Amino acid sequence: VLQCGLLGPSNTFFPFMHEHVDMHDPVRQKEDCELVAFFRLAEKVKARFPRMRFGVVGDALFLTQGVAERCEQYRWKYMLTCREGRQPGLWEETLALLPLHRGNHLRVWKGQDGADGLRDMRWIENLPLGSQKTTVVLCGEMPASEDPVLYAYATNLMITPDRVLEAV
Repeated sequence: VLQCGLLGPSNTFFPFMHEHVDMHDPVRQKEDCELVAFFRLAEKVKARFPRMRFGVVGDALFLTQGVAERCEQYRWKYMLTCREGRQPGLWEETLALLPLHRGNHLRVWKGQDGADGLRDMRWIENLPLGSQKTTVVLCGEMPASEDPVLYAYATNLMITPDRVLEAV
């Protein structure tokens, strides 16, 4: 089941629409998947709430030209996980352009006096995702007592040093 819902206070999730994902859809005579279900669900959501603006949050499966185009068409925002291999051209261009965009950077020490580690965010704007432009945000988490972790997201949100923490 693919869920559509609202995020509330304290990261509570209120589901209000869903779309079933069948491994085999006899009506369409083909394999079904979450990505195909997204387009069905997006159409239903847009029909029911034509003026409402939504934000789509999803894993790297949804990082496609089609999803970006649908979000642009419906004037929705998106924040999707980006990983190496899913969109190779996007990933490679992000890494190639990263050294040229030194101003797109925010470093935040976590905890009192930085005792809980460091969060380092960098982003590249206007990268091609098919016919759309996207921003890739890299977020490195360096906890004081654990191994570092790198998260990456693609978004059509406007990212600035003042807004990047809210976005990720």
